[in-house]
Amino acid sequence: MAFALENHHSSLLRFCNAFALEMQNQNQNLTVVDYEAHADVETLPKSDLIGVANFAIEQDEHLYNIEAMIGITTYDDHNLFRLKKMTSILFERLAPTNIIEVVDADTAEPIGLMTIKKGTRAMPVAGSAQRPMRFIIFRCISSLTVGASA
Repeated sequence: MAFALENHHSSLLRFCNAFALEMQNQNQNLTVVDYEAHADVETLPKSDLIGVANFAIEQDEHLYNIEAMIGITTYDDHNLFRLKKMTSILFERLAPTNIIEVVDADTAEPIGLMTIKKGTRAMPVAGSAQRPMRFIIFRCISSLTVGASA
């Protein structure tokens, strides 16, 4: 069994993958990327992307609190139509009280839930004309108890 940090981060990437599949059903092609593995934007693939950035996990006495950003970046989206559509849908998926399943990073078996807390924010569009990006910041509380996922 993987550790809490790894399980929660992997679960958010899995959420991104499910979102990318949903967007394919709406004729939007998204590739999942771990933004934390790309310090330089120029190293990103030349396609529309979704991924996790600025992942943080905190343990209190009993539970894990997670804060992260999930961002979408489009490539050659000059009027930002694709970016606006997909980030609008993502913003709704990350609304308070929504649930993200926590899976074991090694086995992909469900082991808990993350409940999104109030305060979800859509950040302003950043990046360049060729690669605009928008990130959604959110916080969750995990149903996993401290020490149970290690």
